[in-house]
Amino acid sequence: MAFAAAVPPGVPASASAQDALAFAQERYARGIAHFDAREYERSLEEFRASMQLYSSPNTRLYVARSLRELGRLTDALFEMEQTLREATERAAVEPRYTATRDAASEELRALQARVGRVRLRLRGVPEDATVTVGGRAIPPPARELAIPVLPGRVTIVVHAAGFEREELGVEVGAGRTIDVPIALRRPAPSAPPARAAPRERERGDRTVDSSPLRTTSIGLLVGAGAVALASGVLFLITGLQHGDLEACNDDLACAPSSMREDIADRGRALETASWITLGVAAVVAAAGATTLFLSRSRVGATEGREVAARAPLDLETSPDRVVLVARGALP
Repeated sequence: MAFAAAVPPGVPASASAQDALAFAQERYARGIAHFDAREYERSLEEFRASMQLYSSPNTRLYVARSLRELGRLTDALFEMEQTLREATERAAVEPRYTATRDAASEELRALQARVGRVRLRLRGVPEDATVTVGGRAIPPPARELAIPVLPGRVTIVVHAAGFEREELGVEVGAGRTIDVPIALRRPAPSAPPARAAPRERERGDRTVDSSPLRTTSIGLLVGAGAVALASGVLFLITGLQHGDLEACNDDLACAPSSMREDIADRGRALETASWITLGVAAVVAAAGATTLFLSRSRVGATEGREVAARAPLDLETSPDRVVLVARGALP
């Protein structure tokens, strides 16, 4: 196969066209030797080195063939398509490239039957989004084309700043092209934190909690009532004991003197216990009332502070005093 007679941009200015062509032909010949020996990695290296010296459709054809033999079918497909375009253009003015064009066309059809293609239908995807198909980054100009992929399951990933990441897998058969619609979505706004329920009562947007003190005061008042009831019972029993004692004093024959003394002792003991119980009841009742008063005072003080915090204040001065005055209506 013949080489093109044009020096590519990568050749140093000091090298002549003849030298570049000679070097390219040498690397090309070495590549052919490795290709025939099925040393495809080394042949690929030699053919690419030759391409840097002279851009020839013939050399590119063997780049595509080496990639195909290495199993890199999608890369081989790209190089074979490029070979067909270049050889077709050259064959129009240089008939010697006709054979290269025909070989590339035939081998391209065979490659197309061994790979699949994915056509992305992107919606709402910004220009700066990152798109990968089968692990390969797809630049924006190529995203509307049918992208060659190896047969089997292919993973497609699309993500961009300010959007949710979209990832999906599709099954692609050899020789088939499938359309894959993808749309990016904005993330859902986060829900505001839930407000705690009021524990006792609400006034406007403020909550006052006085339940602990109120519960304590109610408990003390109930306890005082119980103690007072017990004191009343003791007083009743004391009265009965005194009644028995007076009856015995009226009738000396009802009981001996020792029994009367015993009745009198029990009466005095019950009377003492009654007074003590009554005193305890009074103390408990006083504590309950005090606690209830404090709980109500706490509510009033809290509300007063909140009202004062919202009220607009003015400072009025006079020669003998300074007055802080709240202006406007208070809630």
